[in-house]
Amino acid sequence: MNNRGRIQAQDDNLEESESWATNDEITKQEGLNKSNDLKEKLSNQELAERINAFNKLERVIQQAPSQGYYAQLIKSFHHNPQNRRIRVDLEIRAGIAFIDQNTN
Repeated sequence: MNNRGRIQAQDDNLEESESWATNDEITKQEGLNKSNDLKEKLSNQELAERINAFNKLERVIQQAPSQGYYAQLIKSFHHNPQNRRIRVDLEIRAGIAFIDQNTN
């Protein structure tokens, strides 16, 4: 697959993710959908501990250049900078992610 990546929520006791592996570029909307799908996997407490991190992640997706981000991009988002273990990670491992629209 040409385009691979994932969005992951983690801490000392949690590791949940939504990944993609496709030949098509991932649109911004598909990225936001992946974020929402990951949120649905978390308990209310796990989500509350990361809500600011998810908001930061979603801003990065929405503000991506129209042609998207190219691999390798790895970025962590924290709800509370004093506790960096509780976080949401964005990993674009190959290809392109978060384009304005799918051109295929």
